[in-house]
Amino acid sequence: MERNTPVWARGGVSTTECPKSLISADSLVFLEEFNIWKRFGCGDARRMNARVADAIALLEDELRLELKRSASE
Repeated sequence: MERNTPVWARGGVSTTECPKSLISADSLVFLEEFNIWKRFGCGDARRMNARVADAIALLEDELRLELKRSASE
């Protein structure tokens, strides 16, 4: 039986499955890289792997949107 009730929703996005179980090993690596980048600084972006740089840019944009959304609530 498929579940139709959202188990998580935020900012117009929702899922009927636990979002933690949907995170792949590769995605987890990107989240860890982003955490390190936020804590210790970006270093030289030209030396970053392109996929990591893209993931960090995306996560930074999403974090800024989330902070902006929560400030307006």
